[in-house]
Amino acid sequence: MNLKILKFVFIVYAFIYTSNLSAQDNGISEDLKWRNIGPANMMGRIAAIDASNTDYRKVLIASASGGVFKSNNGGITWESIFDNYGAGSIGSVKFDQNNLNTIWVGTGESANRNSSAWGDGIYKSVDGGKSFKNMGLKSTHQIAEIEIHPNNPDIVYAAAVGHLWGYSGERGLFRTEDGGLSWDRVLGGLPNDGKTGCTEIIFHPENPDIMFAGFYHRLRQPASFISGGEQGGLFKSTDGGKSWRKISEGLAKGKSGMIDISIHLNNPDIIVMAYEADENLPEDEPGTGVYISYDEGESWKFLLKHAVRPFYHGQIEIDPINPDNIYVVSRGFMISNDGGKTFSSRRWRTDGGDDHDMWIAPYDNKIMYLATDQGSRLSVDGGMSWLSHNNMAIGQYYAIGVDMRDPYHVGGGLQDNGLWMTPSNSREYRGILNMHSTWIAEGDGFHTQIDPDDWRTVYTVNHVGFVARQNIETREYSFITPTPETISNFKQYVDYNYDETRNRYTIDPGEHWFFRDRPERPLLPPQFRFNWSSPFIISSHNSKKVLFGSNHLFQSHDRGDNWKIISPDLTTNDKKLRNTSDGGGLTNSNTGGENHFTIITISDTPIDTLSIWVGTDDGNVQVTRNNGASWDN
Repeated sequence: MNLKILKFVFIVYAFIYTSNLSAQDNGISEDLKWRNIGPANMMGRIAAIDASNTDYRKVLIASASGGVFKSNNGGITWESIFDNYGAGSIGSVKFDQNNLNTIWVGTGESANRNSSAWGDGIYKSVDGGKSFKNMGLKSTHQIAEIEIHPNNPDIVYAAAVGHLWGYSGERGLFRTEDGGLSWDRVLGGLPNDGKTGCTEIIFHPENPDIMFAGFYHRLRQPASFISGGEQGGLFKSTDGGKSWRKISEGLAKGKSGMIDISIHLNNPDIIVMAYEADENLPEDEPGTGVYISYDEGESWKFLLKHAVRPFYHGQIEIDPINPDNIYVVSRGFMISNDGGKTFSSRRWRTDGGDDHDMWIAPYDNKIMYLATDQGSRLSVDGGMSWLSHNNMAIGQYYAIGVDMRDPYHVGGGLQDNGLWMTPSNSREYRGILNMHSTWIAEGDGFHTQIDPDDWRTVYTVNHVGFVARQNIETREYSFITPTPETISNFKQYVDYNYDETRNRYTIDPGEHWFFRDRPERPLLPPQFRFNWSSPFIISSHNSKKVLFGSNHLFQSHDRGDNWKIISPDLTTNDKKLRNTSDGGGLTNSNTGGENHFTIITISDTPIDTLSIWVGTDDGNVQVTRNNGASWDN
């Protein structure tokens, strides 16, 4: 046969073969259906809540990463109404209180976390959530608040805080006067520097020509978080949003950060505000915390210093009936029952982790909804008891692992919901039930790895490098994060004269040598940087061999009891870009999410016992072919 003809036949055959494979692959992928295997009661972060002002049972919740849910019975059952649209991360939801069939959704949560996702603008439904239409503002990334004019539903305001990781896109306060068909950016005295976004917009309950807006400059970078700026602050309009002026009387001096406002329904002269300022201001001056105004926001009085991560929480609510009741919605949830003269920790528990939003019925102040990291909560007795809404599949998994049982089990870590293991199938005729799931550990959960030779041995990683090994049957538990005591070659990687007897360690892995008393459980080794989600794997060749990453790679041959460092710093480690001691905000915002120049992924290969691949969060891909003796970038 002619060689050219042979080549032609081969090419045609190869094309037909690969086309058939492609068609088969498409068919296989189309046949694969996702199914929820649990745990059934795992909820994720709720960004916002809104309910009918006349019937609390009609309620909407905005999930940080799972869309929008609606209930007509106070959360006994929920309907997911935002599954097939452009974004699953939601920042705000609002009913038109004059027509509950009209629902507005602002996509992109505004919690400002390193794990916060973004959206694609603002959506509107006119049929009670059966369908939605994107109404624009697609480049705003994150919409923190929506406000609908009480007398004209065609007038809607959207507070867009903007792109979290850069100054691109749109940010600021936007207004439509035709029901969302077109939008204008509201200026007239509001910030216009391309860096400062809007986090709050609220109408005076009796006169909608009076409005308040909160503006906030923030920028998250891999190693730092800028929270606050000169252009932000509280702004007031008295002419329906045509012109605005900045309010400063009684407020903290200098830069401002996150702002949230709540106006008393029956006496709008009374306004409370959560206001972030520089935490280094003198103690005898107004600072970050709670303020109150008795003259429609013209002047303010400082009530309470409260600086518990305002960039993440920073919400406040005043009782619509009794203005003496003020709720500071945050991780350090505080309550005042005397108009702000005194504050105390809440007298009730919701077991929801961090709190993000609160709604109080305007007709009955004992009815409350609360948005938490572990779902939404409802109380009908003023907070004395709470109903947990654990019936929505919006748990936020960071990472998963599987064991070798039949049926195999899946283990994983969730945002503020710990680490769990659940079977992939069940011989129970009712399917996989909640009782089949196993709780492994608490807190923020990340990587979970199960010993392939013994499913009872489970390794778990919590945030910023906290690693443990446990037997999930006996609950025997071992803390195995590498420490100076357990690293055989620790002194080779320490750049100062290490004293084995000292009981203090630096908390900053860079040049800043702060010290903290050592607790019963050893602190993470100060010389190493651990990612928010530090990688951990079991070797493909030996189940007793495990690998764990910081900025160095650790290896253990006895399941984590003892370690050896097998790499230099594998990151670029640009010290000029590192700012891990306080995070970089007006208030100390370092939660571990700002740790940078760290290993983010580890892989070995089942065909070579000496090769290991490592990826870092600053872009390096490193490989060793000799078990760490040398590395190539």
